[in-house]
Amino acid sequence: MAFSSTGSLCFGIIIILSLLESLCACQRCSSRKPAQDITNQDGKHDHKTWLFSVNGRKRPYSFLDDYGNLIGFDVDLVAKVCQIAKKRCKMVLTEFTECSITSRDINYPGRGLMAEWFDGCPGYVKSIDREGAFDFTDPYLNTYASFTVAPGNPKAFDPDSSDYSKFSLTHLTGAVTNSKCLARLDKTVGKIIIAADLPEAKALLLNRSADVLFSPRSKIPDLEVLPQRVHCDAGGTAVMLKKGSNLAQWWNPAFQSLVDSGDYQKLCEESRIKYNASIRCMVSPPHSNPDTSEHHDKKVWLFSASGRRKPFNYLDDKGRLVGFDVDFVQEVCRVAGRRCANVLQEFTECTFTHRNTNFPGRGLMDGWVDACTGYGNTLDRESAFDFTDAYLRSTSYYSVAPGNPSGFKPTDTDFSKFTFTHLTGAYTNAKCLSRQGKKFGKIIIAANLPEAKALILNKTADVLFSPRSRIPGLESLPQEVHCERTGVAIMVKRGSPLPDWWNPAFRTYVESGQFSQLCRNSSTKYSYPIDCLPDDATLRYS
Repeated sequence: MAFSSTGSLCFGIIIILSLLESLCACQRCSSRKPAQDITNQDGKHDHKTWLFSVNGRKRPYSFLDDYGNLIGFDVDLVAKVCQIAKKRCKMVLTEFTECSITSRDINYPGRGLMAEWFDGCPGYVKSIDREGAFDFTDPYLNTYASFTVAPGNPKAFDPDSSDYSKFSLTHLTGAVTNSKCLARLDKTVGKIIIAADLPEAKALLLNRSADVLFSPRSKIPDLEVLPQRVHCDAGGTAVMLKKGSNLAQWWNPAFQSLVDSGDYQKLCEESRIKYNASIRCMVSPPHSNPDTSEHHDKKVWLFSASGRRKPFNYLDDKGRLVGFDVDFVQEVCRVAGRRCANVLQEFTECTFTHRNTNFPGRGLMDGWVDACTGYGNTLDRESAFDFTDAYLRSTSYYSVAPGNPSGFKPTDTDFSKFTFTHLTGAYTNAKCLSRQGKKFGKIIIAANLPEAKALILNKTADVLFSPRSRIPGLESLPQEVHCERTGVAIMVKRGSPLPDWWNPAFRTYVESGQFSQLCRNSSTKYSYPIDCLPDDATLRYS
């Protein structure tokens, strides 16, 4: 096709304009500020952006000013430490319950921290009971706890008394000012109400539903904070982390550099003026020894524990996470040369029941944890989970109200006239009853053990089917039932590589005689018979 001279001229102009546009675009690109080239202390490039969660409601530490800017001491401190560590860091607004929550008097990690929406939560008190659920950086603020009452202290609450049992106390969900702290202070407590937030806690005091608010606050508008101060902490306020996080490995040395340079104290003085508030800075912040082991950068395998299964995993009187499973995990991981941590997590994050079928929980499926200790290996569970080798015998029982008022007989084959209950996620379920050749009727799924007990005692249900041989307030019938295939094992997500290293290490541990020794010692240590599988059975199941 031939072009006219006019067409050729137009075509040439178009090409020239295109070239000019491209040239301008390149000049605009080159004029932009280049992305910050951050290297870590080893000189390697670090492209990760570390996120720090705050709720924007903790003046003067992290709050939104009148224009909506996120400011405060914690915001400034994070910026300083990250600058020293040469890390990209950002603050992110999230509800405080994404960091920590309280459920049935135990503090658990929040969804946001476990799902790694962010990496750390600044401004959280390090305590004995929280150490079962979280890791922490070195502390950077002093802290204390106080008791708050309605104006005039109408119930005449005395913080110096040792007996609080006649008062109703409240604290915020996830707070360190909880029953475990009161136990460490040798206080006898009665009713405790968990408040969703500070406005709810204030309302509870003002409408007389609660008598005392236990919190780390020195001033609360419209309420009276009593002068006595107590300590729930184990060193102070720090950045709270998911178990196994490597944030503290770079944060702690950088923070120590800030302290050694004098800039920490300078920041504290500037913040007092800048935010017109008292900042609880430390005179000499303590610091931990850096982790110089060759394994410090290896993956930390997380094992979930609900903290409610004495003697296997539970919180002792001081709030420490202890128990046979806790010790057992550390022993096998030692043999395997793996870094492992036990972490508090609601049992429903491992498994739950819906319409008489057991499904994997969110925590296990989303990788909040790698494994769940103390779960029976059953035929129906094997469609949802993988398992390690078994290490404990598994036995189930029928429990009834005292005196067995419904006349339930475990030896019968027809249970259809009785209403059963079991905990959500339990393997003492409809499938197990079917495998036992039992005919059954109504089954009520209970959210937890207190709810199941209530169903029995208020006669909504007749029988609790569970792996527990002793339940306070109920009568456990002597007949034993077996729902399991092999026994109690470590339950993992389908396809998990954990059994590939766990099982050989466990076999080595058994063959050395150390497993049977651990079982004997634990029965004495925890004053409870630990029903371990014998060595020959353990190896046979391997």
